[in-house]
Amino acid sequence: MASTEALERRVQTLEGALRADQQLTGVGSWEMDLSGGLWWSDELRRLMAVAEGVPPDVERFFDRVHSADRAALRGLYDELREHAAAHAVACRIVQQDGPPRHVIVEAGPIYDGDGTVTGFRGTVRDVTEMRALQAHLREAQKMQALGQFAAGVAHDFNNALAIILGHAQRLRRDAPHPSVEEIIRAADHGAALVRRLLDFGGDLGRAAERVPIDEVVRDTLRLAESTIAPSVRVEPSLDAPDARVLADRSQFAQLLLNLLRNACDAMPHGGSLRIRTEALQTTDPRAAGLTSATSPWCAVLTVQDTGVGMTDEVASRVFEPFFTTKSPGDGTGLGLPQVMRLLTQWSGRVSIDSEPGVGTTVRVGMPAVR
Repeated sequence: MASTEALERRVQTLEGALRADQQLTGVGSWEMDLSGGLWWSDELRRLMAVAEGVPPDVERFFDRVHSADRAALRGLYDELREHAAAHAVACRIVQQDGPPRHVIVEAGPIYDGDGTVTGFRGTVRDVTEMRALQAHLREAQKMQALGQFAAGVAHDFNNALAIILGHAQRLRRDAPHPSVEEIIRAADHGAALVRRLLDFGGDLGRAAERVPIDEVVRDTLRLAESTIAPSVRVEPSLDAPDARVLADRSQFAQLLLNLLRNACDAMPHGGSLRIRTEALQTTDPRAAGLTSATSPWCAVLTVQDTGVGMTDEVASRVFEPFFTTKSPGDGTGLGLPQVMRLLTQWSGRVSIDSEPGVGTTVRVGMPAVR
């Protein structure tokens, strides 16, 4: 009797350890017999957002999968049942309170002692954070290389501009002519571009300090007030009074100014400009993918406009240096890439959600202390 109780306790201990390991690694497991009877682990239920009392069901699983990924997953399921061959497929799990989770579904047959297939088992592995980290690393490496290239180009371009401006100003003094003024205006525009290039490619490694996010946002909005058109309604909602982020204060203010400038440019006929701050625990679905650090808190800055919006194709390119939808002379395409470079240094991330004719929402996340 005592040995049976000890064995039961050991089994319970192992089951608890398995649940803890699955939750830690984001791996859920399942088993299915040939008649279709299905079992899910607790972690798989969590990934699929299925309540504990709800019985596992294959169709319920497919209902949680993104519609664009169901065909591939059904192909795996059919192949498994018809040929009992191990397979894996990537798909997205739709969440009710957050963005889709990226998972890898792996499956294979179960054999008895005689080599007969008695069922199937597999895992569902959450790779959302890994994919985001890989994408962030690729973007950071690209931004670093582009920054170095931009700084080199800017220095050479600046030397040429200095010669052009010097001779143009001498012509203005000795032989005034309308064409000379055009040359000087063009050179001044080039000089402004050089300053943006040097800023983009400059040394971002300034000493970080604990920056109170609400205070900086409030000061920056006051500074930018005179540059925002009267037809644009500014609606601040600062809800992170205790949150501090490790950053350079002036660079963080420049980051916000870049976002404000883009939002206002997207509303040439006016609209609403909403600026919100909030401090979220990193386990909160709203903070998913917005920081690459291990801090338990995430400070989130949201800038939302009701402007012209963007297509998915345009939105996917806004962080490319020199890419801009503005008219020639109205934009350099360096504002958002600069935002990306700063966030890379501060272990932060940015997401964009936009729809043509509806507007754009930019969310910036950074590790925070309270």
